Amino acid sequence: MEIDKYKVLLKAIETKSLSSAATTLGYSISGISRMIHSLEKELGLSLLERSRDGVIPTPECEKLLPIIREFIKMGDSILSQAKNITDIPIKIRIGVAHLRIYTWLMKSLMLYKEEHNQIDVDLIYGTSSDLAKQVENGNLHFAIITRRNGFFEWEPLWTDEAVAWVPSKNEISLQETVSLTDFESESCVFSFFNEETDYSLIFNQYHIHPNVQIVTSDEYATYSAVESGLGISINLRLSSLRGNEKLSVKSLNPKIYLSIGIAYSKDLSKDAHQIMIDFKSSCNEFIKNMD
Repeated sequence: MEIDKYKVLLKAIETKSLSSAATTLGYSISGISRMIHSLEKELGLSLLERSRDGVIPTPECEKLLPIIREFIKMGDSILSQAKNITDIPIKIRIGVAHLRIYTWLMKSLMLYKEEHNQIDVDLIYGTSSDLAKQVENGNLHFAIITRRNGFFEWEPLWTDEAVAWVPSKNEISLQETVSLTDFESESCVFSFFNEETDYSLIFNQYHIHPNVQIVTSDEYATYSAVESGLGISINLRLSSLRGNEKLSVKSLNPKIYLSIGIAYSKDLSKDAHQIMIDFKSSCNEFIKNMD
C-alpha cells in the first residue's frame, strides 16, 4: 500500500538509519531504498541526505513531514473504517519495550484472534523512547513502555523496580544493594546503549558514566551476557528470571521505581482499543499471580 512508503520514510528519519528502519519494519535494506527512491521519483524531490549523525530529512522533506504524518493517520483510519463494511484484514501495530511482556500480550492476542481472524497484528520491539515517538507519529496504535512524555494517551499498569543484574560470582553480588557508582568501575552490559533508554536516563539523572564493555540488541542477550559473568546491567524486577544460581538480582542504591503502562493514540480504532483492554486485563492477572 502507498501509505507504507511514507511509514518507511518516517522510520528512516526517526532512526537516522536505513538499516535500522529495515530491521524494525521487516524489510530488506534494498527494499527500503527502493521505496524511498520511488517516493522521491513520484514527488520530484530529494527526501533524505546523509550527515555525521546518519540519515536526515532534506529541507524540502522537513516541510512535508506534518502532511505526511497526517496522511498516515488518515490512511490508518480508512483501513479501520473499511473493516465495518468489508472483509479486508485490519493491521494493528503494537510496540513492546520489555520482552517479558510478550508472555502476557500473547494471551490477549490468542483470545482476540479466535473471534476476529481478520485482524493482523505487527509486534514491534524497541526502546520506550522510540516506541513513544512511534505512537505519537501514528506508526503504532499503542505501545507497552516505561512512561514517557508525549502527545498520546497514557494508561498506567504497574510500578516496577529498576534492579541490578549481577553475576553470582561477582563479589558485589554479596552486597545487599548495588550502588549506581558500581557501574562506573564494573564492566557493564546494556541493550541499545547509544539510544535513550531507562538506564541511560537514570545514569544521566545521577551523573553516572557507566563502564560499558558489551552492547546487545535485546534483554535476553543482556541477561545471557550477565549470566555468563561478562558484566552487570539494569532491568526491571518483573523482567528478571527467578531461581538462577548464576545471576543475582539486587536493588539499586538509591532505589529507583519506574511507571509501566500503555501509550496509545488519541484516535485509537475500535479493534486496537479492545486488544488493549484485553491486554490490560491479562497483565493485571499476571502481576497478581506474581505477588
